[in-house]
Amino acid sequence: MKKFSIFILLVLTPFILNAVISPVTPELLDDPSPRQDLPGSDNGLEMSVIPSVQEQSEVEIEVTINNSSESIFGYGEFFYLEKKVDGLWYMLTFDDGVFKDFSAFDNYGQAIPPDETRTLEIDPADYSLNPDSGEYRIVKAFRYHDDTKVFWLTDEFKVV
Repeated sequence: MKKFSIFILLVLTPFILNAVISPVTPELLDDPSPRQDLPGSDNGLEMSVIPSVQEQSEVEIEVTINNSSESIFGYGEFFYLEKKVDGLWYMLTFDDGVFKDFSAFDNYGQAIPPDETRTLEIDPADYSLNPDSGEYRIVKAFRYHDDTKVFWLTDEFKVV
């Protein structure tokens, strides 16, 4: 019986260690994003991420939104991240608690007037997101201030 216990322990140890030691990777949705081709600018509104390369241990996304048009655009706190896997973009999943803890996490509530620039600081850890190394993009929804039609902008960044 003692030999059998040692055998089981030796067989299970690598699996247990692998589960404990493996790095935390982001959970991705099973299917690729329906929006594979998204622009970084549209209608005089441009979105960019600074810096475009981030350290994995210090990922903080600074998003700059520049309105060079003569229109007012609406947007909200909501965003999502996608990771490129085998040439396709996959959305990172949010925990349900994100929507409970961040009641203002929606597509509305902010406006950017003509000829203004806004900067948003996003810490993925605040939303229980853990980007590992790879290519990512942030996606945000915008709309003309007096219209309900939404359009999406994105910019890419790398985590090393």
